[in-house]
Amino acid sequence: MEAIKSIGSIKYKAVTSNDKLLDIFTENANARGKYNKVLEIRLKYSDYNLTFDKINKREYDSKLKFKYLYRAGSPNGTDITPTAKITTPEKTYPKKVVAGIKDGIDYLKNKSEGGENYIFDEIKLLNKIYNLLKDNKEILEEINKKFSETPTKERYYLLTVVIESNDDEIYVGDFQVFKNRIREVPIEKFYYSKTNNKNSKSEDKNCSMCHKKKEVFGLASPFTFYTIDKPGYISGGFDYEKSWRNYPLCRDCAVKLELGKLYLDENLLLSFYGRRFYLIPKLMYNNQLEEILHKYGRIFKKEQDKSGHNMLNSEDKLENKIFRILGNEDNNMTFDLMFIEENNSALNIVLNIEDVYPSTFKKLYSTWKDIESMNFFNEYYYLANFSYLNIIFTSKTHNRYFLDIVDKIIGSEKIEYNFLISFINTKLKEAFIKEEKDEFVKGEDNYFTATLRAYIFIYYLYKIEKFKDKSIEGVENMERESWNIEEFNSKKEVFEDFFNSNQAFFNINSKKAVFMVGYLSKKLINIQAKKEGGRKPFIDQLKGLNLSKKDICRLLPKIQNKFMEYKKEYYNDELSYAAEYLIDSNELNDLSNLDIPFYFSMGMNMAKKFNLIKKEEEEQDEE
Repeated sequence: MEAIKSIGSIKYKAVTSNDKLLDIFTENANARGKYNKVLEIRLKYSDYNLTFDKINKREYDSKLKFKYLYRAGSPNGTDITPTAKITTPEKTYPKKVVAGIKDGIDYLKNKSEGGENYIFDEIKLLNKIYNLLKDNKEILEEINKKFSETPTKERYYLLTVVIESNDDEIYVGDFQVFKNRIREVPIEKFYYSKTNNKNSKSEDKNCSMCHKKKEVFGLASPFTFYTIDKPGYISGGFDYEKSWRNYPLCRDCAVKLELGKLYLDENLLLSFYGRRFYLIPKLMYNNQLEEILHKYGRIFKKEQDKSGHNMLNSEDKLENKIFRILGNEDNNMTFDLMFIEENNSALNIVLNIEDVYPSTFKKLYSTWKDIESMNFFNEYYYLANFSYLNIIFTSKTHNRYFLDIVDKIIGSEKIEYNFLISFINTKLKEAFIKEEKDEFVKGEDNYFTATLRAYIFIYYLYKIEKFKDKSIEGVENMERESWNIEEFNSKKEVFEDFFNSNQAFFNINSKKAVFMVGYLSKKLINIQAKKEGGRKPFIDQLKGLNLSKKDICRLLPKIQNKFMEYKKEYYNDELSYAAEYLIDSNELNDLSNLDIPFYFSMGMNMAKKFNLIKKEEEEQDEE
């Protein structure tokens, strides 16, 4: 939070307006380039009569920011002013614009200010606007027409009201009442809960950030890391009005936090496979922070322009770009990655990875690039990234696990291999069953790709030393694209070379045995499909990969008998190696059942990487 306040302090100093609160709390509706169009409800005011003129469509003009005077409010309620982003005209017009005008009228009545200013009697004019707009089907139909003229994917509009009077144009921002609401309502939200109709503030108490004695507020943090809706979270017991004790903030610090968050929203709100996070730079010397903020605002805007998409939504290896860019910095700064989720308008911090050095990003990025460049993986370079995490831990079902693993990868903790492999097995089984049924779902991995993706990801975790009780030792660079018998003295040497290159994977003979049984199963299924017109009855023996150690041991003689039945006895060497590994491992005595689906899948899908058949046999055993 200190880092965010530091960003806010820089932005606070940059506000040169005499009306700082109005400047700070008025939002740029098009800050991220999305809401670049405006629909103006044009009204004519003449001789004390107000009439509807037209719906005027125009491009968003940042010079009119304080004329539009936009600031978001509650998603299900009104915004602070009657300028709003359109979701649908049927919702936005009555619930945001018309209701926003009513809020202005009520505000004036409650404040008993009379509504006077130098230009016009605001409360009278607002009543006229409200009475004209309320339940006006003609205006709603005209808004709908303009809105519907735009292609669906481009329907990002701001909706506002403009009054034409004696050659003047009166915007929402010309009303003193809405200026006052912009200044006051955000401050009020620092301490007042409309839901509970209670205040959370106190006089002459220490602020959590500046540590000065001032009036402090209990609802001022822009991020939620505790809840005051549940008594167990309230410091001070069940007394809601004492909840300020949880995280007391003075007005100055609260405003600077708000400014810091606003800067992050507009410049450093990024995405890691659909999970939003703030990238927060922290420097050893804060006098360089302004320069760094300018640099990263420019860099990520440039990346956005290249892709033609908002950084938040681009899926063109955006995550790799972020790691590459951050990895180029010197280690005189660190970064926080604050992952957030929006829940009922509250911004919850779901994970905060603190003090990550650029060298960490460099290692994580360069390891993927190293893997991409290896001969074995080169053809499958598109699998060398963190996307696999998003496949096994989807945001809908296992988001917490996704974030935990990301935390461990970027942070200093280690990953439990058995925890990860159980989810990998689930995906392998799903892909196997689809292949078994000849079902291919667009956008989902087939069995081969699912296996290779799992292998590459585990290989990567070995390389960056992220497994508990497992080291990088035994993970060699995969410089061979395939294994050809011509380069070795025997088939045994071929397989042992592969196992030795992956010694961290194949550290015991039982894993080699499962791999070999998977390899032979694949060879048999290929032969069977050719012999039996595409039928693969042996695949039923694989039980959807729900194989036990006993199942593996029983499969080998069945495979041997089938080879004899099909008169394909040139796999005797491979059968012998599999049997040898089984015997040496005491029939897989030292193997966990968790390992079987992965190593069996490796054997089945790496079969194409081994060219061991002589020319005269090749014609009989085409895959």
